[in-house]
Amino acid sequence: ELSSNWGPYLNILEPTLQEAGLQNLQITFPRTNYRGHHTEVGYNGIVVSGANNWVRDVAIHNADSGIFCYGHANTLQNILLTSSRQSSSYNGVVGHHGITLGGRNNVVNGFDFKATFFHDLTVSNFVNGNVFANGRGVDLAIDHHKRGPFNNLFTSIDAGRGSRLFYSGGGQRLGKYAGTANVYWSIWAKNQLFPPSVDTFGAKGSWFVGIKSEVRSRSNSGWQAWERTDFADPMYPADLYKAQRKERGVTSQM
Repeated sequence: ELSSNWGPYLNILEPTLQEAGLQNLQITFPRTNYRGHHTEVGYNGIVVSGANNWVRDVAIHNADSGIFCYGHANTLQNILLTSSRQSSSYNGVVGHHGITLGGRNNVVNGFDFKATFFHDLTVSNFVNGNVFANGRGVDLAIDHHKRGPFNNLFTSIDAGRGSRLFYSGGGQRLGKYAGTANVYWSIWAKNQLFPPSVDTFGAKGSWFVGIKSEVRSRSNSGWQAWERTDFADPMYPADLYKAQRKERGVTSQM
């Protein structure tokens, strides 16, 4: 129950752009050597704003950053990021941000990173309700870029080598990387995965379930929920996002 003493008010969502999309598109930038973190030229692919928009079946080649999505209830589906750039000074990193979600209730369903970015998948600045599902990368980094991103889902993801899964950025004075209630469900890699540090990464109320890891339990990890798997038996449900949609009676494909 709301009290009038709190001064509550309602905001009406009235985006200037709705029901617009890009699909069946390839974007190719010149093949130049990657200039480095925060010194990029600006070969950036797509910026999405507004609400209820989509980007579908899109390939982006040689980008500094791939897609920034700042709106609400938008869908990115079947996104391919590739590169033929050279990056001898950055351990194979050839770009800054891969896919960044800066809004709420957005879905990225189906992504394939054949190039390595400093921050492959990014959430930041209190964003919540977002989903990354059914994707893979060379050595994927799920970047929580501080300012408390919370209540986001990462599910059915092949992290590739798995050496930097929770590698995150953000300014030194912005606190811990993540907020609470984020869910990491069914994530695997060629190598064993390890939980991020409770002391530095984020609030303890996040859930890690079905993670390929030798860390066996919550008490070993420090998190509210850490359930490992060796994937000898199929994870069920493998895709938590799909299972949630089915539970709600949603039958459309996305």
